[in-house]
Amino acid sequence: LLCIHFTPYYSLLFGFMGFVGILHLVGITKEAHLFAYFTSIARLITGTIFLCLFYLGTIDMLGLLVGLYDISYALLYLIFRSRL
Repeated sequence: LLCIHFTPYYSLLFGFMGFVGILHLVGITKEAHLFAYFTSIARLITGTIFLCLFYLGTIDMLGLLVGLYDISYALLYLIFRSRL
């Protein structure tokens, strides 16, 4: 499209970001807490996958940073979820 070549793993990354964005949009109009919970679970799963891919040497530092960010964001939400 823009002559940018992505590896399959970066396509996975952008697909994940789009999926989480759709969950956020649905959460605006529907039950926000339920969809925030779904988003945190999706972030835990994909963050773990990104960490595994980094340790296998398949993706670079960007994947590691995204994985760490997603896991920490999801854990913060799940820890403080009962207080919301």
